[in-house]
Amino acid sequence: MSDTVEVYYKYKFPRPSVTATLVVIRVVDGKPMLVLGRRSLNSGAYPGYWALCGGFLDAKVAMEDYHFERVPGSPAREPQTTVTLRAGETLEQAICREAKEEFDLDITPVDVVLYHNSSHPDTDPRCHVINACYYVVIDADVKLTPGDDVIELSEVPLEQWYQSHPVLAFDHASLIHIFSKRAFSPPILTF
Repeated sequence: MSDTVEVYYKYKFPRPSVTATLVVIRVVDGKPMLVLGRRSLNSGAYPGYWALCGGFLDAKVAMEDYHFERVPGSPAREPQTTVTLRAGETLEQAICREAKEEFDLDITPVDVVLYHNSSHPDTDPRCHVINACYYVVIDADVKLTPGDDVIELSEVPLEQWYQSHPVLAFDHASLIHIFSKRAFSPPILTF
């Protein structure tokens, strides 16, 4: 039996998790290329599927750790409680962290642009999520490398992504469609 007990919060009204997703566009010879990552076979949801970059927000929370320590000069162990505060992050910090972890892409919060929010309860099989969707445009010479829970990267012309990757993880096909619609009609981006 472990001397450590994890504490889970219980609320009258369940709270959804928060995620951030990033459409990465690489401009090659004036053409927008969409960057996708194949999820690891050990991923918690949609293992092996192609996906956009993204993940969960590291929320600011107090973590309680219950453990037992021996009392000096006595065989007895006394219960102790340690409370640690995890700092948390903004949505923009979260997507920049995920970009670094999954694509080895160094970006800052001023580089990303919010284009959509989603909150369908069935997007993630693990829990209900509220998702902030961003995009970033990078130069052709920016080197990307898969990492964290991404095992492979693929770049496809934005206007033809569906032919090569018709099934994506989560609601990412919808997010790419929404991005494409907003990017091209009327154009908000010129490549």
